[in-house]
Amino acid sequence: MPIRGVSDRDSTGQGFKIIGKLRKGGPKQQRGDREIFGEDLDHFRFTSDDPEVVKAFHAAYGNEPRSLMVYLPYDTMEENFGSWRELYGLNGLTKLRCDGENWVDWIDGAHHYHGEKPCDKDFRDTPNRCPRCSLQPVGRLSLILPELWYAKHIGLVTLETHSWNDIHAIASKLAQCEPLKGKTFTLWREDTKIGAPNEKQGTRMAVTKSLVYIELTNDYLVAAFEAAERRALVDAELLALPEPSEDDSGPQWQVVETRAPVPAAEPKPAVVIPPAMLTVGDLLATGLTAEQIMTANENRIPTTTEECQAVLDKLNKEAQGDDEDG
Repeated sequence: MPIRGVSDRDSTGQGFKIIGKLRKGGPKQQRGDREIFGEDLDHFRFTSDDPEVVKAFHAAYGNEPRSLMVYLPYDTMEENFGSWRELYGLNGLTKLRCDGENWVDWIDGAHHYHGEKPCDKDFRDTPNRCPRCSLQPVGRLSLILPELWYAKHIGLVTLETHSWNDIHAIASKLAQCEPLKGKTFTLWREDTKIGAPNEKQGTRMAVTKSLVYIELTNDYLVAAFEAAERRALVDAELLALPEPSEDDSGPQWQVVETRAPVPAAEPKPAVVIPPAMLTVGDLLATGLTAEQIMTANENRIPTTTEECQAVLDKLNKEAQGDDEDG
C-alpha cells in the first residue's frame, strides 16, 4: 500500500520531468537589495538548466518566437494548468501558496505543511495582492513542444505567467476544449489593451500588454469539422438501408462486392483525423460500402472506434489474402 502524502497517486505527480520554462519577461533585475521582475517582452523567452535543450529550442523555434504549436499532456484543465497565489522567501522558494480562500502549502520555521488552513483575512475584494501576505497570482501551464521531443529531449515545458488576464484566458479556453490530451493547440503572444491601476492618482488607466492566448489549431478544427460531416453522411446512408429479414437464418444482406477495395486504387489526399474520432464515415471515405462494413462486423453497424478499427483490419487482411492467392 502507498504511504499517504508520499507515494499515493495524488502525491506522486504526473511522471514527466520538466526540461524548461517559457517566460513572458526578461531576466530579473536588481533594485537595491531586492530582485524585481524583468522587462515585459512581446515574445516567449525559453530557459533550461540543460544548454542542449536551449540550443534545440532556438534551432527549432528561433530566439524570439511569438507563436508555438503545442500539445497538452493531460485531459483536464486542472491537470495541465495550476494557478495559485504565492509568497516567496528570500531564497526564492515558495513560502506560502493559497487558492484565494485557504492556504494549501506553507512553511513555518523549519516545517513544511500541506493541507487547508483558512486565510487570516478574506482578500477576494483586493484581487492583486493579499493585504496581509502580499500574495501574487501565478499560473503554470504544462506543455509538450513536439520539436524538442523530435530532438530527443523528452519532457514538459512550463509556461509561467503572473498576469490575472492570462490566467483567466487560459483557464477559460482549456475548460471549453476538454478532453485536452492529443489535440493540437497554438500558443501565442498578442498586444492587448487592458485596465491597470494608477497608484499615484488612485484611478485606473488603459495600458497595452503582451498577453498569452491559447486556441485549437486550424488544422485540428478543420479535421474535427470534416469528421462531423462524414458522420452526418453515414447516418443518412445507413437510414436508407433495407430492414434485415427476421427468418430463422438470421439477418440477410445483399453483398454487392466480395473484395474490399483497401487501399483505394487512387488514394485521396490524406486528411488528418484525430485517432479518437475514427467512425463509420472514415471507413466509407476509404471506398468501402455500407454492406461491406456491416458484413465484416457480423451484420451490425460499428458504433465504436474499436469496432471500426477491427473492421478496417479485417478487410485489409482479406484483401492481402486475395492478392497472395492471385
